[in-house]
Amino acid sequence: MLVYHSEKVKPVESQDSVESILSNISKEYLEGIVRELAFPRHRIKEPESNLEAAELIKGHFDKLGFNTEFQGEFRNVIAWRGDLQNKKIIVVGAHYDSVPKTPGADDNASAVASMLGIASALKDLDLPIIYVAYNCEEENFEGSTSFVKDWLQESNATLICAHILEMMAYRDKTPGSQKVPTGLPIKMSNTADFLGLVSHGPTKKIRKLALRVAKTYTPEVPVMALQMYFGLEKRFKVLWRSDHVPFWLAGLPALMWTDTSEYRNPHYHKTSDTPDTLDFDFLTSNTKTVTATILHQLT
Repeated sequence: MLVYHSEKVKPVESQDSVESILSNISKEYLEGIVRELAFPRHRIKEPESNLEAAELIKGHFDKLGFNTEFQGEFRNVIAWRGDLQNKKIIVVGAHYDSVPKTPGADDNASAVASMLGIASALKDLDLPIIYVAYNCEEENFEGSTSFVKDWLQESNATLICAHILEMMAYRDKTPGSQKVPTGLPIKMSNTADFLGLVSHGPTKKIRKLALRVAKTYTPEVPVMALQMYFGLEKRFKVLWRSDHVPFWLAGLPALMWTDTSEYRNPHYHKTSDTPDTLDFDFLTSNTKTVTATILHQLT
């Protein structure tokens, strides 16, 4: 495995059309979603709140003009435009449940907000993207497993890549604020001011593109990418922590974008994981990075 840094790559050529779309991503919109969704919403322990969260997310997609539905027994919220049957598609996903008694502002309202921000920015374009808010990530990825095994298989769609968003808004510019994930034989910055990206063999090309895109459009927030080679991701279970896992298990290409959770955020899985602990400028830049990466994938 190797770590790659956006500051050390060649930028892509900036496109005015992409710049224009990114300018429509609003920090106020993202913050509003996080604050609206920051309440305990575990499927088993807080079932009514979990249902409420799903309805809120579906409502936002409805307002943006997407086709929407609840998928599977775990009520994943999916949104799309046009007919995606038998097409090559990109998935943008984030789980909406939290651990019991936890507001889950960073984990994972921040990622849901980022997903909705991407959808809002791209809503007027006819793009082969399906947005999925997964339930039950905190219960062994049951929601995303259902999506991969049921929806993807039944649609006959060909997956280009799944962009999984997992905690996107915590930043600390203090040296020593970032820890290396347990058991990984890597060196990385000890300052928690970057967006993390986890990639495996099938997503190597997309990882390279993502770093170059970040260098071009959002140089204020570096991206640090962990690239796994030769199936090594199977040996490091610390990387098996979000909804990219069912895709990996099915042999499908998936990336995880993350602020690295407890390896920088002291509020991880605590009642103190509230919106006021987050950096919404950081969340905005991260949302722009993912959006621009997807646009360059599709051009």
